[in-house]
Amino acid sequence: MNIRPATIHDVPRMQEIINSHAELGKMLFKSYAQLYEQLRDFAVAERDGPSGAAHDT
Repeated sequence: MNIRPATIHDVPRMQEIINSHAELGKMLFKSYAQLYEQLRDFAVAERDGPSGAAHDT
């Protein structure tokens, strides 16, 4: 598994993951604009392609 800083190319998948959890009431929804603004705070875990994202608070 590789962990790296998130890039602008990761935002669509990050939003998909975050908003699917928001639909379950586990997180707040995030817009593309919010994710682009906070991008430097995220890391992406990859195993054969991006598979998760983490936000550093």
